[in-house]
Amino acid sequence: MHHPRSHAAPPASPGFPPARTHPRADRPATATAAMLLCLAATVPVAAEEVARLLPETVVSAAAIPVPSREVGSAISVVDRAAIERRQVPVLSDVLRAVPGLAVSRSGPVGGQTQVRMRGAEANHTLVLIDGIEVNDPVSSSEFDFAHMLADDIERIEVLRGPQSALWGADAIGGVIDITTRRAEPGTVVSGRAEGGAHGTFRVHSAVRNAGESHDVALSASALTTEGVNASRFGGEDDGYRNLTLNLNAGLRPDDALDLRATLRATDANTEFDDFDFVAGSPTQGFPIDAANDTDVSQLYAGARARFSVLDGRWEHEVSTGYTRSRLATQANRVRNTSTRGERRKIAYRTTVFAESEVGLPASHALTLLAERERLRFSNRGLPGPSLADQDRETTAYGFAAEYRVSIADRLALGASARHDENERFADADTFRLTAAYDLRRTGSRLHASLGTGVTNPTFFEQFGFFPGFFVGNPSLEPERSRGWDVGVEQRLLDDRVVLDVTWFESDLTNEVATVFDPVTFLSSPVNLPGESRRRGLELSARARLTPTLGASASYTFLRAEQSDGRDEARRPRHTGSVSLDWRDTDDRAAVSVSLDFGAGAVDDEFVFATPQSRVDLGSYALLNVAGRYRIAPSVSALARVENLLDDGYEEVYGFRAPGLGVFVGLAVDFGNGR
Repeated sequence: MHHPRSHAAPPASPGFPPARTHPRADRPATATAAMLLCLAATVPVAAEEVARLLPETVVSAAAIPVPSREVGSAISVVDRAAIERRQVPVLSDVLRAVPGLAVSRSGPVGGQTQVRMRGAEANHTLVLIDGIEVNDPVSSSEFDFAHMLADDIERIEVLRGPQSALWGADAIGGVIDITTRRAEPGTVVSGRAEGGAHGTFRVHSAVRNAGESHDVALSASALTTEGVNASRFGGEDDGYRNLTLNLNAGLRPDDALDLRATLRATDANTEFDDFDFVAGSPTQGFPIDAANDTDVSQLYAGARARFSVLDGRWEHEVSTGYTRSRLATQANRVRNTSTRGERRKIAYRTTVFAESEVGLPASHALTLLAERERLRFSNRGLPGPSLADQDRETTAYGFAAEYRVSIADRLALGASARHDENERFADADTFRLTAAYDLRRTGSRLHASLGTGVTNPTFFEQFGFFPGFFVGNPSLEPERSRGWDVGVEQRLLDDRVVLDVTWFESDLTNEVATVFDPVTFLSSPVNLPGESRRRGLELSARARLTPTLGASASYTFLRAEQSDGRDEARRPRHTGSVSLDWRDTDDRAAVSVSLDFGAGAVDDEFVFATPQSRVDLGSYALLNVAGRYRIAPSVSALARVENLLDDGYEEVYGFRAPGLGVFVGLAVDFGNGR
């Protein structure tokens, strides 16, 4: 049987992370979204009272920050206001509202959380935090969003489509660029405390200070929960705790020099269940209650220096990033595995800016980039043949160039090319072309992109981690992708309503899948022959309906198929979100209502007593409500209801998600900052 690579689970969640079997009638989500779009397009808006909805610039779509109207690739931006309206503790719940993304969490909060973009695998999406690459060598080169808290996140940019020409390997599906909050002028001390369902307690505190030439933001967040039982059997809850510290500081000695350093450290513990492989057992093929837990330690550090000469026409940037993760797994309080991964990266980028007036006025930017990356991985286990004991490392070099031109402030074109060298694989060349054209008379903007991507096999896939369970394959070839998208963005009512429609397609060759033998219980990865296809449609809308009422909606239709024509696991065919946000005129009270939905996903199952190897996961609809009321100038009361419909669902087969939950808290904010 062929199974997606996600089932070759890292030590953080031994066994096959499986999802949901309860069939449900699909919700009328598409109709809801359509009604909202019509409403957004027809409600009058007072131009002088409502802020524009479009971000001014984006930083992930090119080698340099560019105006949003010049971006040819499909991109979504989630700002701090949108994150705070939802009040959710983990960032993955915010990403559910982004078109093109599908979130799969193995049961309760703290369970392995994968984010897939446009049907690509989780390790096909490159994740950055303050410019630091955080894809984890320990977790199959993907980023586990289980431990990413939402506190102090300033902005998220989601860049969709193959992006290896700029960002290198692991960017076949796209890029998620996360920026933590910086200090604003003045000094601010803030805090938050919240408690509620499932024995959950959450606290956050921050100190921020900024002056003319410096800014410093330091924060601490803690989340603890008794959780719910991930297994369908028994009654043992699976708890979770997380402590995260974050530092973001900058120094600007003069207008030509900008220095910045960031540091983020997370210490977490996740309780998880065993997986029953005993043939004939009534629970065979499912997770069952067990006294297991995993200690997680993550450290992300980065620094950069950006300086310019020739009155800003020639810019240089030197940056370095360090990622370290450690996992230690205990069964019945006895440690049986420990795994460590490191990523060290140093890069130099230089950009020359120029203007021309031949024919039409044009702005040009040429960027050259060189970088070196060192990956290390080690795995330790108790003595015996069932656990690996190994040390691996590899070094890669990347060289890229990008040319961008903006003509008459209407047409923006971009071309990128990259050459990668890796000790373990053949050299790889990738490219990307983008175009955006602004039709100002109609308020329309056309955008399109074409690109290629590459993702190298992970350490786990090459060398295994449980010799008696998962056997590596050092002969694996890198996965390669070619994709394109084309869309139109429509602005209405002086940019206060923004609609976007995008069609995308991509082909993946050398897809890595896991072959599972039910007789020997051995799994091994292979490259599938032929092409795996992904194609679909993304819709999004944002509107400020009145000075106090905003709305947003997104919908994605996806067909993701393996080369044999079977649907890829854990890729819902339909996903989307609808939200309404209200605040009173003096911003004393605010309420946010959101509905996240999904339908049409399948997952692998390993129940030997059944004839099939795939199951339908059914549909789900998560209705959430969050409110805030200012009871004093610097104190606000908070309340949140998750899964108001108490929808019983699983995003990974056999792992139950939490039901209805009510949470209340207080937030304070003192100081003279803005």
